[in-house]
Amino acid sequence: MHALMKLGFVATLALPAMTPAVAIVPLFGGVQVSVSVTDYNDGYTDAQSNTASLAGVPASLAAATAALVIDNNGGSITAQGEAYGDWTSATAGTFAARNFGWQYSNGGRGQAVIAGGTNWYYQFTTPTAAVLTWTYDVRGYYNYFGLWGFQLYVDGVAVGATTDPYNPASSGTLTANLAGGQTHDLALVNSGNLEGGGDIFGFMDGDFTWSIASAGRPV
Repeated sequence: MHALMKLGFVATLALPAMTPAVAIVPLFGGVQVSVSVTDYNDGYTDAQSNTASLAGVPASLAAATAALVIDNNGGSITAQGEAYGDWTSATAGTFAARNFGWQYSNGGRGQAVIAGGTNWYYQFTTPTAAVLTWTYDVRGYYNYFGLWGFQLYVDGVAVGATTDPYNPASSGTLTANLAGGQTHDLALVNSGNLEGGGDIFGFMDGDFTWSIASAGRPV
């Protein structure tokens, strides 16, 4: 009797819920660094920009540049940045910002701007409703003031509060709903700018991970 009962017993295992995959249509993506400096002592200026972009799934892209002015007394101002985007697929990837900031040396006096352009961007179409998950970790070094950090925009709307003029350091996870049957634009920008003089050093790095999944119920 016991043997028959054991043979007739069927165990039921609870399987973990899985998020359905989403099929999106990638249009293009890119990375950009645009910086400028202005010397107030002698009126010199310099502006530099570097962009890398590709249609479809861009794979790995990099852009880096620096602007420099030196006044007649040897004072200098430098603004710079490096951007690295990696699309591991149409629905996931990473972005790394490195050495975004400025350096004033030997009594240089003027303005440094690292806020030019869009540091990372991606345009795609979602045939069905989807959800964007965005994880960020931004760090500042030396003199923080004016660096601001980075801000994510989804279809032109700022998502979350990730900027502070006094300290760029921030980390966390943001989510945003993406309507189906529409083209969407993701953009990451910084607002870094500073007017100063003397000897000032300020830089920030950022690491960002993103993924896009179906907004449907788990299966």
